[in-house]
Amino acid sequence: MTEDEAKTKWCPQSRFTFNIYGVPEVSNLSFEDDSAPCNTLCIASGCMWWVFDSVIGTEPDSKPVITTNGHCGAIK
Repeated sequence: MTEDEAKTKWCPQSRFTFNIYGVPEVSNLSFEDDSAPCNTLCIASGCMWWVFDSVIGTEPDSKPVITTNGHCGAIK
């Protein structure tokens, strides 16, 4: 997927909860729903888990071509 597409997805590494005042806080809980604060979205290549996809040719002398597309390395 492109970085722009990734930035619309929820980050599986984000952790938050709401305190008694309704303010989001860092937590050991994880949620994927519409109540998630916007700072739980993927930051694509700004994240240490981001992996750029490479396309490898079928010829023995082909070199990998790095694309701007990638994926989350935290998801297996």
